[in-house]
Amino acid sequence: MRHLIPPPPHGSLLRDRRGVVALYFAVVLGFIALLLVAALDLIRVHLIRSRMWSAVDSAILAAGRSLGTGDWQQVGVDYFNANMGKSLGETVTITKDSFQTVGNPLVGQQVSLSVKASIPVLSHALGNIAAMEVEVGATALRKSLTVDLAMVLDNTGSMLTNDNIGALRIDALELLHILSGGATAGNLANSRIALVPYSAAVNPGSEAKDLTDGSAAYDPANPLGWKGCVIERHGANAMGDTPASAEKWRPYVWDDKYTDNEYTKGKLSTVFADWSWKNDSTGPNVGCPTPITPLTTDITALTTDINAMRAWSRGGTLSDIGMAWGLRVLSPDPPFTQGAAWNDPNIGKAVVLMTDGETNFHKLTDRNLKHNEPDSRVNSDYTGYGRLDEYGLVGATTVSAGIEKINENLKALCTAMKSPPYNIQVYTITFGSNINEKTKTIYRTCASGSANYFHAPDQPTLRNAFQSIGGALSELTLVK
Repeated sequence: MRHLIPPPPHGSLLRDRRGVVALYFAVVLGFIALLLVAALDLIRVHLIRSRMWSAVDSAILAAGRSLGTGDWQQVGVDYFNANMGKSLGETVTITKDSFQTVGNPLVGQQVSLSVKASIPVLSHALGNIAAMEVEVGATALRKSLTVDLAMVLDNTGSMLTNDNIGALRIDALELLHILSGGATAGNLANSRIALVPYSAAVNPGSEAKDLTDGSAAYDPANPLGWKGCVIERHGANAMGDTPASAEKWRPYVWDDKYTDNEYTKGKLSTVFADWSWKNDSTGPNVGCPTPITPLTTDITALTTDINAMRAWSRGGTLSDIGMAWGLRVLSPDPPFTQGAAWNDPNIGKAVVLMTDGETNFHKLTDRNLKHNEPDSRVNSDYTGYGRLDEYGLVGATTVSAGIEKINENLKALCTAMKSPPYNIQVYTITFGSNINEKTKTIYRTCASGSANYFHAPDQPTLRNAFQSIGGALSELTLVK
């Protein structure tokens, strides 16, 4: 006998909600998933925005420090891209035109940057939005510091290589333009700059006639006359900021009795004074560079004098002499008196010392020249100390011993300049791929800290060094 099981009542089917709960759960789960995706979008947007803020800040500061140079906006673009790092899917719009300037750094100049990013969103179904737009901006205020600056620059013959002297002229002008806010005329408002070209001697210019013993007439336009370079003094006066009344300098004039400078006094046809003759140049002023430019605010005069720099062969590289005159042009005391008082709290003092080689006393050895030939009677070329050691100014008669004496002079001078009463901020640059470690160490120690020393193996890094120094001599602050 079969037992039939009756079907459940119709009401039981209505009370069975298991399918409805599953449907609700699926809907809620989908919504939660969308919220999670939206949360991930917001987190990603926050991360990208944070990275943009950091990159914008670094870019505006880098661009501001390079303001006045030819490519300051590209510097900012490069810094931004480097600090943004790996993309999280965003599309960022930044060009040179993203940077804007208002005002003049002499009184305060604003540099602004605005960057936009488009960020694709995963949760576009919630609001029918395919991407979120993010914009980040920053503004920095740049103002040149009030400073007396001496640029002590190597103008020796080795700077002819690859037209390095031409690159130096361009870079010195860039430093000037940074401090002038890019102005090419008029006057610096907050800075004064002096130019000290050096080789194996320094030319004090028109001041020279009042500094010497009167044994030569100052006549720089005459190839037979005295151009203005001087022989340094004895003892503490050699490197000291002391006036001519303490001890006179002597005119720098080559004798005509040696074959390494084959000319006859008073006979113009024997004088080949132009720098382009290199080691075969002749005359009383061989190796004497262009004159010092005392501290000035005149942008046009500085531009003219920087462009006049040339590379002068013979003599060697004596940066201690250049640095001593760098101290003197910053001084309020004779022989130059344009400098502010050493203890003036409102005016800083700075010097840039640049060289492209080691300390050296040159001696002519080339026997294939048209005018000159080596002379065994001398220990070296004529320099700002005379020949080794005809005046007893170096304390050595051999080149190697003379180099050590000059290096010691420079070390002592750097220490003094960084100390009271001078308190000069010293920046140093070694330029070239063949600079030895000993020279690098001397210049690194001479600087007012590791951040103030630059080794530039080539022309692009030399420009970077001058741009960095220009930035350091400008006050730059983020304002928003």
